[in-house]
Amino acid sequence: MTPISNNVFYVGVNDRNKSLFEGLWPLPNGVSYNSYLVVDEKVCLIDTVEVDFFTQYIENIREVIGDRPVDYLVINHMEPDHSGSLALVKKYYPEIKIVGNKKTFSMIQGFYGIGDDIMVVNNGDTLSLGSSELSFVLTPMVHWPETMVTLLGDILFSGDAFGCFGALNGGIIDDTLRLRDELCPGAKVSVLSNSTFIHRPAVREALMRVDNNILKLDTVDAPYIHRVDRPLQPSYDVAKVIEDMKCFHGHLIIQTMFMRGTTDEGIDVDNTSASFVDPWLKAVADIAPAEVMIYTIDRETPDRHLLKATRQQLDAIRERVKALGIECTASY
Repeated sequence: MTPISNNVFYVGVNDRNKSLFEGLWPLPNGVSYNSYLVVDEKVCLIDTVEVDFFTQYIENIREVIGDRPVDYLVINHMEPDHSGSLALVKKYYPEIKIVGNKKTFSMIQGFYGIGDDIMVVNNGDTLSLGSSELSFVLTPMVHWPETMVTLLGDILFSGDAFGCFGALNGGIIDDTLRLRDELCPGAKVSVLSNSTFIHRPAVREALMRVDNNILKLDTVDAPYIHRVDRPLQPSYDVAKVIEDMKCFHGHLIIQTMFMRGTTDEGIDVDNTSASFVDPWLKAVADIAPAEVMIYTIDRETPDRHLLKATRQQLDAIRERVKALGIECTASY
């Protein structure tokens, strides 16, 4: 699962086993089956994946929404790399409503024997999910007669309109390191991550290859994390994140923000006291990173009563980290 925006998530999968697409086109770099989840008052899935990858696919979906039901499934295109898991999704979420155009449903009936719980859309129709609204544009014969695209604000779910081949996981790191080695071999590659998906082997393997693997850990206090960092996926567990950080065996830099003050509703968000710093230091010692970066807020925030941690507070925390034998920098 990969966040696209604050309520849109990529839940597709990679296929590195298939050698030919549709028996014709070579796939030296594999292929991705792209599916997206829009989470609002209603939950909407856009396209599915090849049926052979349904187990991984449903895990990706549940990683975002947990036990919440999926309310809608939009089918932009009927080829199996887009619709292949439709019947299993329907079994998993029996109340789901399938969204497509008139030509979509004649194919769905023939392919999967499904004809109920449908919503037929025409060119320009919209679907409200709460604060988000999808709109639909029919694009017949961009590939097949039923092909359409879906819009959410400035996000385009393009179906087959701009298709290309290639698996996704690891690609960004591979390309970045290749360009670094080619154009500027002395440069350091740094990646700053919120640590959410470091439990995934492919993510951990990619981050082990960069020079500076910077991972966020603002506190070890679970209620504080949900109050301030506000992770979107229900499965987020800061204790599990700490355990996953240990798997880097020191090849990481922990980055932590300290601040004072309250929210506009009067909720205390000061994490500079001993009750927050002491357990954080214990976690840092257990993780044993190569370095720690601490900093404070540096710009206007939506909550007007948030305050910077003082220089004296940051210096004191820095010295306690250095006493553990770990390098630490402070930004004021």
